[in-house]
Amino acid sequence: MTRLQDWVRRGVVCAWALCWGSGLSAPELQGRTLTNAEAAWSRTFQPELGRLTGPLQVEDTVYLGVGPSVYAYSDAGALLTRYDLPAAVTALDASGGPCGL
Repeated sequence: MTRLQDWVRRGVVCAWALCWGSGLSAPELQGRTLTNAEAAWSRTFQPELGRLTGPLQVEDTVYLGVGPSVYAYSDAGALLTRYDLPAAVTALDASGGPCGL
């Protein structure tokens, strides 16, 4: 098993960060709602979807672990993509380790 496969198997997702910030306020998790007050958007996740992990902002993308998936949102709140993993997400990390994102 490669190092990348091991990361995915454990459900740990990380993102490579070259530079931070876009000038907008950082998104916040309030209960089960991801909110970016300055950009005036929010997304609520039902409990059936699983544990929420994050959020993590890398450049102009906001990542949120939702059960065994990672959702990527733009600063404006548009869903960019969803990464489905074989296990629950346990952490989001922008340290630049061996990532598949």
